[in-house]
Amino acid sequence: MGNSPKMETQKTAIAFSCSLLVAVWLIVHFSTLSWFYTAFRSASSMEQLAMFGVGVVLGGAIGVSFYRKPEKISLIPTISILPIAVIIVSLLGAIVLKLLGNIEQITVLLFLLGSYGILGLFIDRDRWKKGLPLAAIVACIIPLSPPLGSGFGGLPLRVLTAHWVEQFLSVGQISAISSHDIIILENGIAEVDLPCSGIKSIWVGTLFFLGLTWIDKRVMNWRWLLLGSVNIILLFSANLLRVLLLVIVADVFKQPNFATLLHLPLGLFGFILVCGITWSLSRFLPRSTPFKPLSIPSQTPLKRGEIVHQGKHSVFIQKGMLGTAIALAIVYHFLPIQSPQLIEAIALPESVDTALIELTSAEQRFFTSYPETIAEKHHFNFGDLSGSLLVVANTSWRSYHPPELCFIGNGLKVDRVEKKQLSTDIIARWLSLQNGQLSATYWLQSKGQTTDDFYRRLWQQFFTANDRSWILVSILFDRNINSNNSLLQEFTTEIYNSIDGGALT
Repeated sequence: MGNSPKMETQKTAIAFSCSLLVAVWLIVHFSTLSWFYTAFRSASSMEQLAMFGVGVVLGGAIGVSFYRKPEKISLIPTISILPIAVIIVSLLGAIVLKLLGNIEQITVLLFLLGSYGILGLFIDRDRWKKGLPLAAIVACIIPLSPPLGSGFGGLPLRVLTAHWVEQFLSVGQISAISSHDIIILENGIAEVDLPCSGIKSIWVGTLFFLGLTWIDKRVMNWRWLLLGSVNIILLFSANLLRVLLLVIVADVFKQPNFATLLHLPLGLFGFILVCGITWSLSRFLPRSTPFKPLSIPSQTPLKRGEIVHQGKHSVFIQKGMLGTAIALAIVYHFLPIQSPQLIEAIALPESVDTALIELTSAEQRFFTSYPETIAEKHHFNFGDLSGSLLVVANTSWRSYHPPELCFIGNGLKVDRVEKKQLSTDIIARWLSLQNGQLSATYWLQSKGQTTDDFYRRLWQQFFTANDRSWILVSILFDRNINSNNSLLQEFTTEIYNSIDGGALT
């Protein structure tokens, strides 16, 4: 029995709307595809080959699957609530990211998940649901893989790990202070490098959880989301505990060789333990059951594109969700990226006698890798104060480097680091160098505020809509200076006021 003219009109409208959604989806994500292509080209040959191999295997598996059952796919779209919900969630996430400041890897992840949601409009619903965990695995493998995602996830996790290790050490009455991704103790500095960030263990552990979901056919509901969150928290906590133990062994008990031996075993033990806990808890998740198609009174098989009247409210919800997805895609396309304008110049006070100094080769290599960054080094004289002044202006947390490591890289020994209020407006780090022969200080400055903590800088990048233009001021004096020196307070205040009223205006 054929469809009525009204149903034919509805089918045409649905097909047009879905086609419009596909077209808008590809247009609004053109920049995302361009970034991924550029990132893929910049990867090593082995990494490109591995990613290409994964694509071939997945594409081949999908092709063989639908070749055996071609009735499972159709060019005629069908509205289904769950795929459209995935599309809407991915678009909402992309909009939030655009408001906070674009993070390319997460944008690619959301694009891949949303693209799988669009695929759900054209394939069998039961098969689509079964492939959702696999799609999530692929979405994590590609943009968050170490070759493409370490710069995104590695540094924030290192900063966060260093900050929390500092808090735990302070509870144990161990004097320590974190700066960027390093932990400064009384008699040494511990650096939280990329292997210690935990990004790889979190990445592999998440893939383990998604693979477990797919193999065991677990239902992806709110309990599944809760367990996935617990899995990530446990992986991060295990790595945090590992770094804490390594810092205690190497820098508190002065056993660096023993800490080196423990580095890999502790990481493997924590990872295996968390995966075991996740596997045990996953057994409480319900297993999925095969989808049972709706029965039709005439016993005529339902064709792709036909509309089953499940009630006016159900049809209204489906059409409303489809319209919402199209509207969100358009909003995402025209929404401007909420990032501050690039800082074009760094203003220094006329009262300070300055002369531009050429950056070292290491500094040039580091800063030129971030085009949005301006870095200048000056020699200064202010009264009887003299030394070098490094000013780094940027809008990204990626292009900072802890000044302590710069001093060490230039052959200087860091004796002590402490937090100081240099003036009414300036909260800074104060350093003693070369057995008390030299002094140094630095702070991070945004409009109307300063901080000595890279953790706060990172927090505002992700969770504050404004004040993402920051300038790092690092000063190395030619001699030992008392931090309460009145001339020092006048000098740092002059620098602060000039930058606040100039580059950050």
